[in-house]
Amino acid sequence: MKGRIRNFSTSAEFVRTPLIAEGLALRAALQKCRDLKIERVRWISREKNKDADLLAKLCLADEQVLYALNVT
Repeated sequence: MKGRIRNFSTSAEFVRTPLIAEGLALRAALQKCRDLKIERVRWISREKNKDADLLAKLCLADEQVLYALNVT
């Protein structure tokens, strides 16, 4: 597995804050690494992963609008 990039996704309902969402994402990533017996992880900064950063910001903005309108 050395040098390979792995992509995973999951979802969670009714997450109240972005900080909680980030924590859940980190926990899920670490659990997946443990399950795959990956011992070393290299995190990619947001500055180096502009597409994912933009997507996260767009999702957060949409969620904040829905929350403000009490549509969630």
